[in-house]
Amino acid sequence: MGYETPFTGLKCIDVSQGVAGPYCAMLLAQYGAEVIKVEPLGEGDWSRTLGVRYSDQTAFTLPINLASAPLRWT
Repeated sequence: MGYETPFTGLKCIDVSQGVAGPYCAMLLAQYGAEVIKVEPLGEGDWSRTLGVRYSDQTAFTLPINLASAPLRWT
């Protein structure tokens, strides 16, 4: 299944957490936007603590954050 990419060239910063915001960012990325996800220090997005962890992701956050480029403060 392919997607048309009407948002190619659009850059957006995702500062949301949880479910709805990251889901919307995922949709923007699927339609061609470049999404940069900014998360708080420490655990990051609170949804990363839901369920079984796989590295720094969970089964919940893997599909939602798949297309986002993370920006982490060190």
